[in-house]
Amino acid sequence: MIGTTTLLMHCMEELSTVSSNDASTVSSTDGLLRRLEEFDIIITLFLLRSILKKTGPVSRLLQGVACDYVVAASLLEDCVQKFNYMRDNADECWNHLITEAKQFAVKREIEPHFPVKRQKRTKRMAGEVVRYE
Repeated sequence: MIGTTTLLMHCMEELSTVSSNDASTVSSTDGLLRRLEEFDIIITLFLLRSILKKTGPVSRLLQGVACDYVVAASLLEDCVQKFNYMRDNADECWNHLITEAKQFAVKREIEPHFPVKRQKRTKRMAGEVVRYE
């Protein structure tokens, strides 16, 4: 997905501008295109890619017709070790992930920062202690 993002975004732009498409298709592609240009979605894609790189070989082996359980057990142990490394070195892995995502975003002219979401505030009544809900 990450390697084909440019092609995917180009196809979505085509779908959203062709007048023969119905309004639902145009609206859906516009929404998906906008979401693919958000930095938090880009980071999510990079995180999923990292996880799937580790679990992919085991998954393919276990879904195969002829499954060798000794090899599967070995791959599972390797997968567990990789996840333990990620957990033990979470800061290093996260910084590497953020760096990759920022480079990807800059290359595609997307602002590499998290959007600031506004907090919902409610009017306080006399005597209330809670500021935000």
